[in-house]
Amino acid sequence: MNTKKIFGVVEVKKENIKTLESEILAAQNTLGKQQAIVGALKTKSVRIEKDLAISETNKNNALTTKNLLNTVMLQVEELLANSKEVAVQTEDATSKINEVSQTITMVTRKLIYAAELSTKLSNLVIRKKAVDPLISDELISLVTTASVDANNAVSLTLTALNSIFTAQTPTINSDAIVVLENKQVTQLYESLTASHIHKIGDTSEKNIKQCIDQVYENTLDQYTSTLAASTDITKQLHHAKADLATAKTNLESLEAALAAANAAMLAS
Repeated sequence: MNTKKIFGVVEVKKENIKTLESEILAAQNTLGKQQAIVGALKTKSVRIEKDLAISETNKNNALTTKNLLNTVMLQVEELLANSKEVAVQTEDATSKINEVSQTITMVTRKLIYAAELSTKLSNLVIRKKAVDPLISDELISLVTTASVDANNAVSLTLTALNSIFTAQTPTINSDAIVVLENKQVTQLYESLTASHIHKIGDTSEKNIKQCIDQVYENTLDQYTSTLAASTDITKQLHHAKADLATAKTNLESLEAALAAANAAMLAS
């Protein structure tokens, strides 16, 4: 082989080595970028997973609170219904006791009047008996018994009236308690469900249920968006790792080709 031809082959090999070295530098640069991308995505993935765990905890806590409020509302609704029923029953009982009280009062007045007449009649007959001995003792006994019975009847009705007044006291107290309880339960239910309108600007203030529902919706939206971001980062990391593996393979291939080219150069 002549010198010129050998020189030409050597130059080609040198040029090939330079090309390979240039490609290796580019491949190393690409590999470095891919490693940086994978590193950044891994860091981002760790952070997003922590955010996702926090978002899920917040969502679950908000859901627990929402469910608890729903349970409380059902209990308050049941308490409100029972309170209204008790209020109606108590009012009805009070009304009936008042009716009985009025009736007994009227009967007592009539009995007192009758007792007074019986007593007057008894006294009159006794006086007449003193003047007219022909008036029978049986009549005296009858009018006296009638007077005693009338007074006893008055005593019994007064006792019954006293019992009614005694019964009215706890009933009135119970009625007041029931009314207060019903008012408080109603206020509690309204605080949970009723929206308050402020006159200035007619702005609406959310009730407790709306606030808790809104908190749950916000945490759910946050969890959904964080989950979507986590899924996207996972996909990006998967592709970046694949690109990194390709970059490593390409670099290794170029380095092997360079080593072979150098060996061939030395053998020349």
